[in-house]
Amino acid sequence: MQDFIVAEAIKAADTIERAYAECRGVAQLLGFRHFLLGFRLPVPLTQPMQLILSGYPAAWRARYDEQRYMLIDPVLKQVVTSTLPIEWDQVDRSHPAVSQLFREAAEHGLAHGLTIPLHGAQGESTLLSLSRDTPLPEDRIERARLASRAQWFTMHLHECVRRIALAPTSELRGEPPQRLTERERQCLRLAAEGYNAGEIASELNITERTVVFHFARCQQKLSVSNRGQAIARAIALGEVAPNIYPDRLSHSKRLLEDRVH
Repeated sequence: MQDFIVAEAIKAADTIERAYAECRGVAQLLGFRHFLLGFRLPVPLTQPMQLILSGYPAAWRARYDEQRYMLIDPVLKQVVTSTLPIEWDQVDRSHPAVSQLFREAAEHGLAHGLTIPLHGAQGESTLLSLSRDTPLPEDRIERARLASRAQWFTMHLHECVRRIALAPTSELRGEPPQRLTERERQCLRLAAEGYNAGEIASELNITERTVVFHFARCQQKLSVSNRGQAIARAIALGEVAPNIYPDRLSHSKRLLEDRVH
């Protein structure tokens, strides 16, 4: 019941300060002393928007940055490509530099931990790291239950921080790009596949002049100067993505089904 009460409080959070307080509450509820939540939106491409809510000791944050441990942190490397919970005690520490990283973290009270990665539909990503000075439960079922609860809370925190960070009135972002129309997305999606304006016009049964107009509107809305940049930015924002479902199930590469005779 307590988990649901906390989840409702997360949903109601409408400022970064309240989101921070809810992160701390989640950490304490799950039995952890320290936490860090990172949110990243991959635009602009040269300097993505990043937000850190840190409940780590300030001395450790300073040491981590000073030693540039981000470049060798094996947990961060897994976060980029995985959606599974990462138990710190299971991470390979055979490299001397990595071993030193975890040894120094333990000296600051972050001896054992759990990191939950999450990747959103618009290219945004979140990680929630929870840490303490005592090991995670030895019992596999109890440890799996802890990881499952942490994942559930991370989903709620992700939506909370995403909503706050991307709000039109948020101080954390610049002027938000205008949303593309479905036709504009279709043009960019085909361009990303290598179609030229004439081929796109034929595919969509519109004139080439109309295609050029749509590209111009895309560039204007996305604040870019050419078609390639428009494609890249639209993909980063999640405006252009592969079709989630085929037109018919039979179009799938492989269809497994029960056949009743």
